[in-house]
Amino acid sequence: MSRSDQGDEWVNKDVRVPEGAYLASSHETPGAERALLFDRESGNNLGPAEVRDSERLTDEELRQLMAICLAVGVAVGSAVTFVVAKAPDIKRGWNEKVLPAVKAKWNGVRSHGADSQVGGSGDEPADEPGQEISARPRLTLVNPEADKPTSGSAAPAA
Repeated sequence: MSRSDQGDEWVNKDVRVPEGAYLASSHETPGAERALLFDRESGNNLGPAEVRDSERLTDEELRQLMAICLAVGVAVGSAVTFVVAKAPDIKRGWNEKVLPAVKAKWNGVRSHGADSQVGGSGDEPADEPGQEISARPRLTLVNPEADKPTSGSAAPAA
């Protein structure tokens, strides 16, 4: 006498089987076991097994996880392929722009001490790769009184 599994829900459960005991085989569902314990030596019924919710993934959770892993793998593979294909351009940009600027800053710090200002205001980029950046700050002297017309005198001619 066998029954159909259609409409039945299988759930993941952890079953505690004490040492020296075994789970009864199901006569209705081939390959399934019942949560009923028997003693290995005597074959006596020990009663129902302890059952708790399983921490294993359901089939749907496993499918979702596999889809996420596949998407991440494709994204990482694409990024690696892009970087490998663009490696000469990246290396050229690094050698022509980044490395000279870093070396210039480092040389300025080493030659003038870590406490001095390097590169002036920092607003002006180096004109050419590898150009030394001045460690002296750029100062502009302004006389605020020179721009104001004084009473009784004409404004300075340009």
